[in-house]
Amino acid sequence: MLPFVEILRAISVVLLLNLSVQVWLHGRALSRILAAFLLSVAGHLIVGSAIDLYAPLEYAMEWLALLPLPLFYLLCRTLFDDSFEPGPRHLILPVTAASLALLIVLFREALLALVRGNVPLEFTVSILPQAPLLLFLIPAAVHIAKRQSEDLIPWRYRLRPLLLGFLGSIVFAVATVEILYRPDPVPEFLDALKILVISLIAFFAPFWLLQVRPDLMPASGARDLRSVDNPGRGSDKDLLGALSQAIGEKIHHSEGLTIGQLARSLNCQEYKLRRLINGELGFSNFNQFLNTHRINDAREMLLDPALSEQPILRIAYDLGYQTLAPFNLAFKQLVGQTPSVYRKSGLDPHKSE
Repeated sequence: MLPFVEILRAISVVLLLNLSVQVWLHGRALSRILAAFLLSVAGHLIVGSAIDLYAPLEYAMEWLALLPLPLFYLLCRTLFDDSFEPGPRHLILPVTAASLALLIVLFREALLALVRGNVPLEFTVSILPQAPLLLFLIPAAVHIAKRQSEDLIPWRYRLRPLLLGFLGSIVFAVATVEILYRPDPVPEFLDALKILVISLIAFFAPFWLLQVRPDLMPASGARDLRSVDNPGRGSDKDLLGALSQAIGEKIHHSEGLTIGQLARSLNCQEYKLRRLINGELGFSNFNQFLNTHRINDAREMLLDPALSEQPILRIAYDLGYQTLAPFNLAFKQLVGQTPSVYRKSGLDPHKSE
């Protein structure tokens, strides 16, 4: 191995470890998953180095080196799915996948001996465990691309295509190259290129994550327009007033309303509306904004004696929902009760669940 490659590898590992510690100290679930992902990439680099490790530590590093793809999936789901709340149980899948992959690595030679002479089976065993781990890229890509148009966080909105097209391609390319060259070592120039890319990302990431984007993992503070008494400094008061008027006129009851359609109705640029709803009102996606205002109206309609005989399905339709299921789900998430229970308890306080 060329000396400069090993030096570059060592620098990359140090940068990744430093960044993982800084991100971990942020304290949020997303930061912890990101720190674990960075640590697993560092493990991947260490395993490919010329360092001789003590046997138990070597196995631990082998296991850590198999975690990047499963953790990449979990990271994408946590970052882009606002309804997802990661917990310890969500680590079961990545840990199990990496553990099974490690077993395959440890017993690959024995498996190859069993299928010797059968070319298709030999090839299948030779590409394990990288090929199954590549499957984690599919749900990761789905979460990156899903509901991009509804995303109201500016940096995250711009990150989606970048992450999908750049990081996703890098991870796929690295794994694919290792599959094609296995069981032979990866050519030095490809290994050096991989390490160089990781090193550059690890070097520039702190400037983006910890300085340029201090709102990477903001606390939730969404509020509806009725609670905005004092607009924040620098907010567009005219646009805020126009949006408040439009909500008062029930534009949010329009079925299939998109942020683009709302921006056109307000005669403003879409990016300004995104910035207002996210920065001033605290909503991370447009669907969350719509649901909050629709469910606020639903609560009033359900407790209105004049509408006591109106079916809940009719109310859901009037609020802009195409079916009852998403209305029930949004209501339960925001209110803590189903619409029927909420209506019953409000119209007759002596009745309970």
